Amino acid sequence: MFLLSSEFKLTCQLFLAANLDRNIPIAFEEHTQYTDHNETLAKELWDQINIDAGMVALPDEFVATNGLPVAQRFPWDRSKGIYLLNGHHNLHCIRAIYISLMEFWQGVPQTRTWGHVIHCVDSLRQDIICNADDTPRYSTETRVPESGVGQIRLCRSWDKLEQWARQYNACYSYVNQTAPNDFPNIQRFIYCPKGSPYKREVEKVFGEVPSYEDL
Repeated sequence: MFLLSSEFKLTCQLFLAANLDRNIPIAFEEHTQYTDHNETLAKELWDQINIDAGMVALPDEFVATNGLPVAQRFPWDRSKGIYLLNGHHNLHCIRAIYISLMEFWQGVPQTRTWGHVIHCVDSLRQDIICNADDTPRYSTETRVPESGVGQIRLCRSWDKLEQWARQYNACYSYVNQTAPNDFPNIQRFIYCPKGSPYKREVEKVFGEVPSYEDL
């Protein structure tokens, strides 16, 4: 029998860090507003995708308890590390792929590097294999069959994930998305929400900075 090491078991528990169950019934949709023939409307929706909440500052105690690798230090509290929730990373990736495809379709210069786009494609491939979703999608009796249209599946709550992430807010905003690699990364960690205990530390270094809600 194959036995899991205690270290591997700890790592597996990370998938339950926010304690989210699959209890939200959502139907498969063949077409959504994100694929609308009105490209202006669709573009607005894709542009509104925001990953900021997924950048979290986790206390070292939480990291040690859950067997996470130690991460780069949170600049406003050295007892915390910076982590990006995988769901938000995937949203970032699918948005980058959409932008690249639309730029190709419209014949305009690419704002995302090829390396970034292919990384995102492979990241989504890895997640698909990892999740091994075994939901049987029924096929329609149409001339060109479609699969799963209107069929219900159980999903986790994205709202609850973001609610969980808010307690570890990292004062992050993904500004200057197409800036060169030498853009100072710390300048994305200065937009604390109102009431954040770190806002005063940020202002000691950068002076007065807008709250996240005022961006």
